Amino acid sequence: MKKYIDKPQDAVVYKEKGQEKPFPSDFIAKWENTPNFDTVGTFTYKVKFYEKDGNTPADHISEGVDVTFVVKSKAPATLTHTNRDNGETLVNVPQDADEVVFSIPRSDTAVDTIIVKKSEGWTATGIQKRDNTWVFPANSVHGNRTVTAVATAGKGDTKSVETPTLITTLAHDVETRKISRVVGGNSPTDTDLLNAVIVNNKQSAKLKEGTAYPTTLGQHTLEVFVTYQDQSTEFVSVSYEVKESNKQPLSPAKESLSQELNKDAATAGKTDASKQAYEEAKQQAQEALNKAEEVINNANASETEVNEAKQKLEDAKQKLEEAKAGLTDAAQSGTNPVTPPSATRSRRTPPRRSRRSVGFVGNSQTGTTPSAVDKSELQSLVDDLERRLQDLADLSPESLEEAQRILREAQVALANDSLTAQELAELLAKVRQALNSIQAGTSADKSPSTSDSNKETESAKEPTNATDVPLYGVFGAAVLSLLGALLFAVARKKNSQLDKLSRELDQLLVELEASDKDKKGLGKAKKLAKKARTFVDSQQKDPQKEAELISEIKTILSQLREGV
Repeated sequence: MKKYIDKPQDAVVYKEKGQEKPFPSDFIAKWENTPNFDTVGTFTYKVKFYEKDGNTPADHISEGVDVTFVVKSKAPATLTHTNRDNGETLVNVPQDADEVVFSIPRSDTAVDTIIVKKSEGWTATGIQKRDNTWVFPANSVHGNRTVTAVATAGKGDTKSVETPTLITTLAHDVETRKISRVVGGNSPTDTDLLNAVIVNNKQSAKLKEGTAYPTTLGQHTLEVFVTYQDQSTEFVSVSYEVKESNKQPLSPAKESLSQELNKDAATAGKTDASKQAYEEAKQQAQEALNKAEEVINNANASETEVNEAKQKLEDAKQKLEEAKAGLTDAAQSGTNPVTPPSATRSRRTPPRRSRRSVGFVGNSQTGTTPSAVDKSELQSLVDDLERRLQDLADLSPESLEEAQRILREAQVALANDSLTAQELAELLAKVRQALNSIQAGTSADKSPSTSDSNKETESAKEPTNATDVPLYGVFGAAVLSLLGALLFAVARKKNSQLDKLSRELDQLLVELEASDKDKKGLGKAKKLAKKARTFVDSQQKDPQKEAELISEIKTILSQLREGV
């Protein structure tokens, strides 16, 4: 427009008789006031005409012509935008525009037109403004994903020319993996959340602030706050499942305990203490079964509760087996009163036989586990003890009481599965000392010069129908039998039913051998006991044979006890 300042004649239209003609060369055009085009707006300036000399006004031309100029706003610059990692597209609000018209594809054919104006705070329905930018959310632009923005400055006649900008948005694809946890288990970590979101340029993830992980069974949705490498963020929905704990391990443990509990052990003739321990073990077993059933039926039971219930079942089964194996015959308890020596002197003792030294089972002073002895050696010791019973008639009450105390201690050790080799060695030393005292006591009390004693000795050689053996003689055999069984318990650590029954049969045979009862029928029992011990010691895996032996031993035990 500045060209009109120097050539005002170009700003006017010259006509003659209504026809536009070139401006006459014999006239000069001058501005009354020089125009200023630096300000936007509409301005009017007058052009005057003069003769060629430039000073004489032209009489036949009007004194002047008004020329109107419209100064428009400067066109805005092209808009700038940024594509973020979270899929958003940010368009910067222009500083040199008054209006922007957006054309936004919503599909291949549909286009939304949104007009935002400076006078309205650059806000409009259908477009989000954040700080000094317009925000196009991820995947909000469809079709060719290109937004057209046309910016202008000014308004009305002074409105600038349009400045178009093409804004390309990018596709934002996010996939997720389901997160699962067992009810009552640990909640996912932030790393777990980040791994569950599959998207480019992710940096970190955490649970939406103010929310918590669901704890009830079923399917849930987590709102996960994801931060990208350019520090843009977004919320991503992640599937979350709370599922039941694996209760399968409870079933076999529960079934095993139930079977053991249903196998009732015979408690008739057993000590009160061992029966009470057995009843307590049965009660604990039932409690463990009830707890396991409760956990199985509880859909919200945690893995910890399942593991605790399983451990309780296993512990209860072990205790029940130990209680069954620990059932002790009342005759073995060592609580029966001992017949005083004076009461036995009138009884006939077995004929004196040649003596031989008595060896002690498992006489080891080292820390190693004692080795088991077979039945033949134990039988030999018992036979030898029988030959020596005649020497116990004059045992002092003090020695007898001490021997009885050691017997009780041996019985307690027999029921102790955790007995160590050192404890066993100490116990053997005590028994050895007690038996040595018994032998020394009987030797000291005898007087070869006393005629009455000689007569009593001679009478012992005579046959008689009274074959009763003094009770403390039975005790001596019981001590050796208990020690033999104790060695088997420490060396073998077996709690099988066959092992228990065979030991019961061994014990009963020892008692019957040392008693005044008829010895008829013991041969078959001895053979069966030896057969059972051989089977147990060889650790054979023959369930059918084991069942047959158990049945036979139960039958003969019943017969022998009825005879007693």
